[in-house]
Amino acid sequence: MTIFGDSAVEAVRLFTEGGLKDPDEAWYLAIKSMTTSAATREKGCPKSAFLGLCEMGLVRGIPKGTYTTSYDNKRYALSAIEKLRNNPSLSLNREKLWASVAGDKAHNGQMDVVLSLWKNNLIA
Repeated sequence: MTIFGDSAVEAVRLFTEGGLKDPDEAWYLAIKSMTTSAATREKGCPKSAFLGLCEMGLVRGIPKGTYTTSYDNKRYALSAIEKLRNNPSLSLNREKLWASVAGDKAHNGQMDVVLSLWKNNLIA
């Protein structure tokens, strides 16, 4: 997996088993445990993808709520889940999944989050 994918899975664990009530705080603690790089910790795209999925109630164990103001990253993550549901083999190719969601736009860790949650059966 990747730092962002591992962080998403760890954030779910922290939320569901660690008694946290805020997925944003769970993400913060998870990414903090994965890296000392401030730039990586502060990267918004993967965090917003994670929070967007949480917001829609698509992450097992995390209730629907208002967690992000990001429109694009949430949309990318939601679209990726829809694509995976229609064609699970896309889970084998991050770049192909991303291209099906965002065309030739640069990837910024959003699919790492989606794929890690998907492969760990954390998508509701």
